[in-house]
Amino acid sequence: MLLPTLPLLAAAGLTAFLEPDLLQTPTPMIFDHQHMKLEMVIPEISEPRFSAVMTLTATPRTPGAAELVLDAMPTLTFTSVTVNGKEGAFKHENDKLTITLPRPADADELQTFVIRYDADKPYEAGSGLVFLKGREAREGSRRPASPPLIFSQGQANWNRYWIPCHDWPEEKLSTELIVDVPAGLSVISNGSLVELSQGIRDGKRRARWHWLQAKPHSPYLIMLSVGTFDVANVGISTTARGVMGADGKPLRQWLNMPVYGPPGSGQRLPEIFGNTPAMIEYYSTVFDEPYPWDKYAQVIVRGFRWGGMENTSATVLAEYAASGTRGSQDELIAHELAHQWTGDLVTCKSWNHLWLNEGWATYAEDLWVEKQKGYDGYISHMRGQRARLVGGNNPRAPESTAMVTTTVGDPDAEFTKADNPYSKGGFLLHTLRMRLGDEAFFKGVRSYLDTYKFRTVTTDDFRSQLELASGVDLKSYFNQWMMRPGFAKLDVTWSIGSTPGEVIVEVAQKQLINDANPSYEIDLPIHLKDSKGKTVGKFTMPVTGAQSRMVFTQAEPVGEISVDPDATVLASLKVRKSGETKDSSTDAAKPAAK
Repeated sequence: MLLPTLPLLAAAGLTAFLEPDLLQTPTPMIFDHQHMKLEMVIPEISEPRFSAVMTLTATPRTPGAAELVLDAMPTLTFTSVTVNGKEGAFKHENDKLTITLPRPADADELQTFVIRYDADKPYEAGSGLVFLKGREAREGSRRPASPPLIFSQGQANWNRYWIPCHDWPEEKLSTELIVDVPAGLSVISNGSLVELSQGIRDGKRRARWHWLQAKPHSPYLIMLSVGTFDVANVGISTTARGVMGADGKPLRQWLNMPVYGPPGSGQRLPEIFGNTPAMIEYYSTVFDEPYPWDKYAQVIVRGFRWGGMENTSATVLAEYAASGTRGSQDELIAHELAHQWTGDLVTCKSWNHLWLNEGWATYAEDLWVEKQKGYDGYISHMRGQRARLVGGNNPRAPESTAMVTTTVGDPDAEFTKADNPYSKGGFLLHTLRMRLGDEAFFKGVRSYLDTYKFRTVTTDDFRSQLELASGVDLKSYFNQWMMRPGFAKLDVTWSIGSTPGEVIVEVAQKQLINDANPSYEIDLPIHLKDSKGKTVGKFTMPVTGAQSRMVFTQAEPVGEISVDPDATVLASLKVRKSGETKDSSTDAAKPAAK
């Protein structure tokens, strides 16, 4: 999910969204959920209500399971529940639906729950299943008229507003939506379209859309949108990496890539989203994993308060995505597309490990920059990313929560905390790549996806795959940069020694250092240059403690130094020659922020 900027959140009256909530724990995972079929009847798209029958198959994880507990908000009213065809007792209170089985179930004994319910206004603050009334054109404005619309937003834990479910990322199951709506509307959901039928029911022309997501995914990724759209298909095939035909050439992966936009946008969509097929082929190559789902739909809706949401096989995008030219929305498109691998195929086990989803999607944007601009353009871009990341306040313990935590707090607050899982997570992936080298880094990444696809993961799972690929123990590195908040602030002073080729470098760590915030241990790259700017020596300086000093000896005279030019360390850098007052920085290239 790509968030708006903090000023946009404040302008929308959503500043409370940023505040941490009381600690809470997920619903216990007593059952392993296998498949959910949800049959919905939406009488009118402009009225925020529907009736539904949900069939859930699940098996107990341990013998003697007597209750199934699902997350369900008061927006849902339950009328009946059966368990294996027999009437089941249930209660709905404290945002939970608790179903008592007729008898305790044996471990792995398949249970079928049929739950009938009605929903009324199944959303809050732009999340859940949102119903928007039609919008008239504003006189004197370019804003066009817009028909009624429905869209869902499930992340972090909002699908419980319209679906009773184990609404946490740790669960994965296949899903099926059968949605009955007035004829003439489009219904979009996860997976493949099994059937579309139309007929007269209750004297009105109706349509029944049947979507099936046959591969398992987490409940927050279940998606539904209903409305009137312009549709453009931006491509139908991409290379299936690793799958070879009889002629020895890679086979093509046939893939439907529709873009659904607001009425009137149809001519613009192929241009704006024209790089989508190339992105799919590129990420399939980077991850050594073919695109994992049956289609890739991108659905542009109004009233969406985020940039985009990576629902499995069907991303939802904000209204602004329908504006621009080819490449102008590539950051947004790349971010949400990459989530189809890192977030949907492999999913963080809890929101404490959100960076595995969002940091990777952010870094995928950076990789697309490298694809477009080459390695030098990529490094320049990463210097800009670092400059923006360290340009604000420096989070620190115990006031700030680390990017990766051990406690479960308010899920939504994980997305907006100061130790940002997006920008910090993405940049730390870059530093890991620089530390391990491309071969070991990407070998570990590909093994990680291969090992854990269709499963959920923790930060340690990712670390272990990098360690296996590289042979490097990364525990202290992860503890320092991911398990504690903040970044280093380094003041670097250098001077010429007693001989022309001798350089003295002193580094002071200027961030708060105390028991809760020990000094960083850093391998700091130092490049020595002659008077014409030519690099004449490359060294790595160990930086430990509040003050570090090192003398470098180089045969050729040194005229200047460059500190960490490839942005391998998460630190703000002030660099000056002894006796001079002017600071310099290696973060000169600063692309415009999103």
